[in-house]
Amino acid sequence: MIVFGLTLVYSNITMQLLIYFVVALSLNFVIGYARALSIHHAALFGIGAFTYAVMAQRGWSNDLILCGLAAAVIAAMVSVILAFGSLRISGDYFIVASFAFQFFAIEALFNWTSISGGPNGDYGLPTPTILGLAISSTAAYILVAALLAVATLGFAIWLRRSPYGRLLRAMGDAPSALLTAGFGVLRLKVGVFGISGIIAAVAGVLYAAYLGVAQTATFDVNLAILLVAIVVIGGTGSAVGSLLGAALIAFVQPLLTNLNLSATTTAAVQQLIFAALLVGVVALLPRGLVQLGDLPKLVMRRSRGGSSR
Repeated sequence: MIVFGLTLVYSNITMQLLIYFVVALSLNFVIGYARALSIHHAALFGIGAFTYAVMAQRGWSNDLILCGLAAAVIAAMVSVILAFGSLRISGDYFIVASFAFQFFAIEALFNWTSISGGPNGDYGLPTPTILGLAISSTAAYILVAALLAVATLGFAIWLRRSPYGRLLRAMGDAPSALLTAGFGVLRLKVGVFGISGIIAAVAGVLYAAYLGVAQTATFDVNLAILLVAIVVIGGTGSAVGSLLGAALIAFVQPLLTNLNLSATTTAAVQQLIFAALLVGVVALLPRGLVQLGDLPKLVMRRSRGGSSR
């Protein structure tokens, strides 16, 4: 099958790249602005997926917009609770608490079989629609994912340049100065956590609709750590970095699958490769792959310095 000139394999890679980019960019809001290393983002992503699964399977709605709105409300409420938690604890303690939430949220979903379908998950999800139009082809899914990615990127750029975005940056860089100026950190944290959770959940709705299945194993701790790796490898606080990190991961995963190793071995090799990439990037490029854009400038500066001698 050829989609937009791409084979089915590359169509799947493109779809995964776009979804990973959206989720990583949403996670980057929390890491970049709130300076909170969140390990629970896969759970928020999963909330969107299971919202679509429940609504579509029970005949409530398979419209991506309605399901996205429902998922956004649920994710926003969960994110607000997490934001309040981040005010109480920070640093390593928040990482542990975030990890615990991720683990127990997915375990709770797994055991709530009427929602998750248990170990088998919710299979055979109905074809989604948007305002009555069926999204039934891979090309249509890629188009919707691309529109979501562009909208998320546009929002990220607008947010960064807006007065609210400047306050968010101040919250991460100089929270005490922000308090002195009379701005409350609570509202800002709740806002950025809420925005981040909403975007992740909306991406989860589209992802479940595309796969046609929602399984708790898809949104486990491994994915949570992978999402953090995407952000750190690409570059925290950078939309371009999120895209670079998502592209790297989206292309590496299929290569490992083609090695014809067992599922357990593939998972172990994947974790080793991603760990090596993470350590290597942090050591050589502290600001992530986005720092590669500075190399031409550094080369020019050094060449000018050498010629002046």
